[in-house]
Amino acid sequence: MEIEFKPFTELLKKHMKNKKLSQQSLADLCENITRSYIGDALRQVKPLSRKALAEIITVLKLTEEEKRELWESWMYERGDKETMIYLKEIEKKYSMLISKKPKI
Repeated sequence: MEIEFKPFTELLKKHMKNKKLSQQSLADLCENITRSYIGDALRQVKPLSRKALAEIITVLKLTEEEKRELWESWMYERGDKETMIYLKEIEKKYSMLISKKPKI
């Protein structure tokens, strides 16, 4: 079972495109984020802070699944990749276990 995380910037660009938001229009919707900060994050010059990502996710009005995917990707790129893969494997195994119907 191979675990893969989509690149954070790819996901963020996809959500921006789906909402028809430019860097500037996204920054305008956020209270404390500038267009240049978003641009730096998208070019991977400067990583987004946790607070900035939370604000962007709120502004983008993502589904719970989209939020989770974006957070996981962000954490994977910023943190301990082995731990993130391990946690994802456990989650998948748990999902498979609870989806199996017990035999009576």
